[in-house]
Amino acid sequence: MIQFLVQHEAAINQTLEITSKCATIVGVFALIVAYFQYRHSVQLAKQNSRRASVELAARESAHFGVDVLKRFDEMQKKIDATGSEFLKHAKVIKETEELKWDLALVTAEDRDKLKPAVADIMQSLNLLEAFAIPFAYDVADDDVGFAECGRTFVGLFEKYLTLYSGSNMRLVYRSTQTVYWRWQKRIDRENLHLQYSEVGKQFFILSEKMLLDSSGRGAQFLAALLRKIADRLSKRR
Repeated sequence: MIQFLVQHEAAINQTLEITSKCATIVGVFALIVAYFQYRHSVQLAKQNSRRASVELAARESAHFGVDVLKRFDEMQKKIDATGSEFLKHAKVIKETEELKWDLALVTAEDRDKLKPAVADIMQSLNLLEAFAIPFAYDVADDDVGFAECGRTFVGLFEKYLTLYSGSNMRLVYRSTQTVYWRWQKRIDRENLHLQYSEVGKQFFILSEKMLLDSSGRGAQFLAALLRKIADRLSKRR
């Protein structure tokens, strides 16, 4: 046996070396496969998370459009029935992402008359807070939520801001405030963009008219070009 090993030592070593290289290649290939499987799993998880986020935003938007708005409409009717002028007399002071109230004009009668509607008010504000939670914590897709409910949500919150005056806003209704300030900024950016687009559109239209009054092919070509730009700016609205 020993003599056989000595005689075939070179062949055995060569075989072991080939076997080792093959094992190494197989191991590397397995690592590559495992890496791509991992990347696929991560990508799939992201896709599933994205899909779930969009679906949640869609459900919340539907809930807002039906339940939340209906609840606030019922609350408004209850406030109107009390005869209280609290909403008319109370004022809001908005600072940098902070809310303050001016209740100097609110009378004791306003407060007393409003008491029968307090339960409805609290239910409505809590319902709006519940809607805002998944968007505030980035669980529901913010783009979908804003597109479907953004301006209505901001308008609703601003309309009834004074009803929050009895609460410490640094401690409660945090999600409502987070979503409000975020979406308010988006609305401001959109409005500013529309203003710039409108100004640019009017500029190009005026320039086009001036060129049309001129003679020459060059002026006509520039007028046509300016018309195309103005049309594009109009479509952006």
